[in-house]
Amino acid sequence: MVPIGALLVAQACTIERPIEFPSAPASSVAPPRKPDGVAVDLEGAIPPPTPTASTGLAVAALQEPAAPDAAVAVVRAFFDAVRHGDMPALRQTLSADATFAPTSAAAGQPAEAQWDRRMRKIDYRTLGGSPLFLENNIEMYRYDDLDDLVGDRPARPGLMTVHDMLVRVPITTTRIGVDRVFGDEIIFVVRRVDGTYRIQGVFEDFQVP
Repeated sequence: MVPIGALLVAQACTIERPIEFPSAPASSVAPPRKPDGVAVDLEGAIPPPTPTASTGLAVAALQEPAAPDAAVAVVRAFFDAVRHGDMPALRQTLSADATFAPTSAAAGQPAEAQWDRRMRKIDYRTLGGSPLFLENNIEMYRYDDLDDLVGDRPARPGLMTVHDMLVRVPITTTRIGVDRVFGDEIIFVVRRVDGTYRIQGVFEDFQVP
């Protein structure tokens, strides 16, 4: 039997304390968190853009198709250069291997050399403000448009590819005085070159005098 006094002393000495957990010192620094693992593809560089690509390729970059406005812009720049007798500006509208040929010819000659000779013989600057063509008369065709020669559509030139544009320009001023200086129309094949558009082929029934 425990005396009552001893029981009271024992109860009085019992003190309830909250549970304490050790904490890290304030001066400690947590180690940097490492990133989650990621897959690294050392051969994942995007290839240069091309007009077409095989469906079997894992990654392919395709060029945008030729834009009609860009095709007309380079043709317009060509005529501006001719009107001003500016051969360097005309050269900028041509691709490096552009050709010139009569409309019915299967083969041609370098367009730059032909137009250089032509502009030495004909002073196109004397045209003044005479309109060379009317914007509303310009015709544009994609490769597939020329599969069937409906109406008076032009025949598709042999050098035209599926990514080119054909621009047909009826000429309104074909003479300076009595001298003929243009054919009745000029057909251009326009191709995308180095992110811009250049004339790849010029077709016109005209002989340099």
